[in-house]
Amino acid sequence: MYLWEIFLNQILKGSKQGIVMFNFSGRQTCIDHIKNTFILVLTPADPTVKDLIGGFTALHYAAMHGRARIARLMLESEYRSDIINAKSNDGWTPLHVAAHYGRDSFVRLLLEFKAEVDPLSDKGTTPLQLAIIRERSSCVKILLDHNA
Repeated sequence: MYLWEIFLNQILKGSKQGIVMFNFSGRQTCIDHIKNTFILVLTPADPTVKDLIGGFTALHYAAMHGRARIARLMLESEYRSDIINAKSNDGWTPLHVAAHYGRDSFVRLLLEFKAEVDPLSDKGTTPLQLAIIRERSSCVKILLDHNA
């Protein structure tokens, strides 16, 4: 487990303060080497917050980048019901994002935590339709296995 995952886990478990390390250098950096690392202090963290660009939550971004371990931490928190089917400005849920990007292990994780399998975006598309359009065959199979 990475240091930033431990900190995030502490934050999601109700810690009054926590530190999340965002590393832009492409590799895990020790806290002593902050040169390529930004530190963000959150008091307290709220994974339901949406960004101002597309209305994505942290779970949407985790789905986009295939960060299943950090997603599991969020989904095991008290915020699960608020974030698992959260809709972006276009009506995309984290499952839409995971299916679009072909993140099959992430699709499985969301369905394991009882994400809605056929949510409609504002344009009427489902995660299954996005997976088909993007030719994400493993995601298509997983979604069909879950009655999409």
